[in-house]
Amino acid sequence: ATVEKIAEDYLKEVRTVQPEGPYFLIGECISGIVAYEMAQQLIAQGQRVASLTLLDTVRPTKRRSFSFQRSYYLERLSAHRKHLQLLALREKMSYLLQTAMAVVFAMICRNENRVKDNNLEEGYDYDKILMSYSPQKYDFRMNLILSNDIYDRRRDGGWADLVPAGINTVRSNALHVTYCTDDVDHTAAHL
Repeated sequence: ATVEKIAEDYLKEVRTVQPEGPYFLIGECISGIVAYEMAQQLIAQGQRVASLTLLDTVRPTKRRSFSFQRSYYLERLSAHRKHLQLLALREKMSYLLQTAMAVVFAMICRNENRVKDNNLEEGYDYDKILMSYSPQKYDFRMNLILSNDIYDRRRDGGWADLVPAGINTVRSNALHVTYCTDDVDHTAAHL
């Protein structure tokens, strides 16, 4: 029911395979929030986290969530339009097909989650769980790879005040839905 509990459950699994650190943690999008909490719990247990890397993960806050939900689709359309202007006709067709497939896949996943959610306890809401999470200060350097569309909105993903040791931020050359496909070499090189 909480990010802390999700991280605790994941760590039980991780530590059955690797009981002691150093640990290299990575999380993409909302899973980055869980990876961040996993790092916190490992450090509290006296373990060493050699690397914490967040991929396109924005720090969760209620204000950011409301703002994100309100403007998400307009920003995405604008970013896709700008990206399409840079492509040749054949590339545009491929890009539109990939984007459409991603949208359909996301809709299917959301629909499946709604069906699953109906079988869970009353009040289960993953978004609310994420937004109720209050990340604590992380006293080590962190890596952050941000796609163009997120980097343009917030170059530190909102994490800077929680990571006083500094953030190694890398800007991807693609969008949130394509940085692990269209820009895979660049993303992989930084990982």
